[in-house]
Amino acid sequence: MTNWPIFALILLIVILLFRLRSYWARESREIHSVHDVLLDPEKLIIHAKEIAINHAINGRTKRARCLLRRLEKNFRRITFVYKNLSEQSRENRDLSPSAEWLLDNFYLIEEQVQEVKGTFSQEKYSQLKILSGGYLQGYPRVYAIALELVSHTNGRLDGDTLISFVNAYQSRRFLSTAEIWSLSLMARIALIEYLRNLSDRIYQTQTQWEKVKILKNRKPEEILAYVKRSFAEASAGGASFLEHLLGELRKLNDDATAETLSYLKEGLSEWGIPIDRVIEQEHQEQASRKISMGNAITSLKTLSTMDWTEIFESLSMVDAILRQDPSEVYP
Repeated sequence: MTNWPIFALILLIVILLFRLRSYWARESREIHSVHDVLLDPEKLIIHAKEIAINHAINGRTKRARCLLRRLEKNFRRITFVYKNLSEQSRENRDLSPSAEWLLDNFYLIEEQVQEVKGTFSQEKYSQLKILSGGYLQGYPRVYAIALELVSHTNGRLDGDTLISFVNAYQSRRFLSTAEIWSLSLMARIALIEYLRNLSDRIYQTQTQWEKVKILKNRKPEEILAYVKRSFAEASAGGASFLEHLLGELRKLNDDATAETLSYLKEGLSEWGIPIDRVIEQEHQEQASRKISMGNAITSLKTLSTMDWTEIFESLSMVDAILRQDPSEVYP
């Protein structure tokens, strides 16, 4: 009998360690890249019905604090990229169009994050149905819906698209009143996630451009040696690096860099990659990223001005039933 307190203590420690392991596994899990295939309105409706069927709910509601921590983590990353871009801007470095969008609209992102964090403390948002499976396990179901909508519309949200998507979802599985009321909040959190993803890609591009800036200040023979070594190691750099390096070499347009430019063309050709395709694809990526950033920023502004009471009435199944009350018991 004297061993029971020790046994109970050991059991308690094991349980606590297991709970902590589950907690940190959820907290450290990276949400998948929020950049998916763009769907037209018809396919978007089909997709909403599919995810409704596939969503598994654990039947319990709980405080979605993991989502709030995720929001803070995303905003810290966006802030890091913003500060990095601000420094580069002060030094008159080259910036991509999407980077300029982030610089010009960071204040709006910050305002939205602060508003979401303040709203999250209200009781009506404190308990939401939680997913029991999938890569968003442990997160609110309604957040998963918002994230799907953002990722398949290239960050472009409006009232009609939101209503159509959610009603399509509800044709297979109803949302609770609390979930519908939280859509404004969840859509903004999803957009912040989307903007974090774009910010990471912007940072990667700027990092590659910075490498080119350092490299172009070296002697021509050092640049050539670097390029040869990179191709020999099959690490010639990403499209951003190659496109920017090609552009800088062409600007110099002298005999000293002609050999490097020729070697680049030959090296890419051996890999089956025409040099013009590298340039074209990178330009398309930059243009697409600018559109995505513009969509997300515009959507944040749009969400702030939408009539959410009207949207709630369009989405709430309970409200729809009450409006059809034949006995007029309800006003």
